[in-house]
Amino acid sequence: MEEVEPGLVSALVLGGHMLLVAGLAVRILFRKLPVGATLAWLIILFVLPVFGPALYLFIGENRLGRKRAQRWRDIHDLYREWQGRLNARAAVDWELLHPRARSLSRHGESVTGFSALQGHALELLELPTPEPRYYKIPPDSFNPTGEDVLLPLSHANFLMAGSAVFVPAFGSPTDDLACRRLEDALPGWTIVPVLSDVLCVGLGGVHCLTMQQPREHPA
Repeated sequence: MEEVEPGLVSALVLGGHMLLVAGLAVRILFRKLPVGATLAWLIILFVLPVFGPALYLFIGENRLGRKRAQRWRDIHDLYREWQGRLNARAAVDWELLHPRARSLSRHGESVTGFSALQGHALELLELPTPEPRYYKIPPDSFNPTGEDVLLPLSHANFLMAGSAVFVPAFGSPTDDLACRRLEDALPGWTIVPVLSDVLCVGLGGVHCLTMQQPREHPA
């Protein structure tokens, strides 16, 4: 039996690997994933020989059943149709905006697929920062040394429910100021301060505590 040259075997393996990486790279580009995901997969493919392609083949592809894939295509088509109608209404007079607004809009459109809409402005509301407060948490995996932990006190961790805004309060001089600013910014809403010292010991707040609750409880 004729022996195969070791160099030939190595060349075939290397060539096969390069073809596989190139094919997967083209596949990733044609999938039109978000920019961050596309770059991440390409880096994994080219930086991690063998392991990179294997990882992509194992978890990179969406392996849906035939019925689920068809349902996804139906929903996706409806979504794209709505998105197209929305983008058709996007007539922005860029002369009235900051010169950088257009480039920022293009970046947002490349990431999300949505165009900027005329008349939508972002207004930042500055809330006061409560005085720093520390709490001695017993040693655990989060705080192995048992040192005092700076609590994440914030009036911005509020909850809007019904017609009320439940604002974290800490017995701090900033409580009243934060409530007044929210009251001025949200006319028609009832501002309700909620003492949240204990919640912050758990490194959370009013919004963190309730964010997983459904809008309506099932009957």
